[in-house]
This record gives sequence, structure tokens and C-alpha cells, in this order.
Amino acid sequence: VAVLTGANSGGKTTLLETLAQVVLLASMGLPVPAARAEVGQFDTVVFHRRHASFNAGVLESTLKSIVPPLSTGDRTLMLVDEFEAITEPGRAADLLNGLVDLTVDQDALGVYVTHLADDLSPLPPEARIDGIFAEGLTDDLALRVD
Repeated sequence: VAVLTGANSGGKTTLLETLAQVVLLASMGLPVPAARAEVGQFDTVVFHRRHASFNAGVLESTLKSIVPPLSTGDRTLMLVDEFEAITEPGRAADLLNGLVDLTVDQDALGVYVTHLADDLSPLPPEARIDGIFAEGLTDDLALRVD
């Protein structure tokens, strides 16, 4: 389980979308955009993108859609983008901690994109925090990331 953090425009969401696309292409037996890839099979893939709205209905519906797949015991891949966008930061950090713990407990795989890495409680040893940081632009105006 990876918690991915970093500045805006660093490529976190693009990485999450690419992971989702590669897993779905491979599950359909189609080629993936890579010179070489080993892609596991999953019973369930949960891909959650941030919502623009900020209300209790969005939080409740999001939790109802992303938590049950983790409770089945199936091979699940969780791809969750900026969970904190749907509730206040303190509550979001607590909920994200719970999701990471549940992902580890259920032996699922997951990538959680967040700006709240500093607010998370200590993560289980099976989880880690990784960062993607924008370093500027190249001469041809492409984003340079680390």
C-alpha cells in the first residue's frame, strides 16, 4: 500500500489514472503502454477521483462505494485520489488512516493520493509514503518531476 503525496501538478493523479488504465487493459487481454510489464489480476478495482462538491452526501456515498470491496476478501486494488477533497482535513486524515489500515488488513493493494501525509497517524509497516515533486520546467516546457 502506498500513500502518494507531493505538490500540485507533480503527476500524482496522472500516475493513478495510468495505473487504472494499465490494470484494466491487462484484465481485458489488451496490450499495455510499456516495453515490459507484469500486471496482477484483481477481482475488484476501485478507482475514486476527487469530487468538486463538499457535503455529507458525497462523503457518505463515497464511503459506501469504496469500503465494501475491501470487506469481501477478494483480491482488490484501491486507487483513491485526494480523499480529503470531500470532507474537512482532520476528518479526512482519520478516514484515510482507516482505509490504509483496512487495505493492509485485507491483504489488498492500494495507492492513495493525498496532501495530508503529514497528518496521518503512523502507518502499518506494510504501507509507505512516497512523494512526487515538481522541480520546474524543461527547456521544451515539459514538467520536470522527482
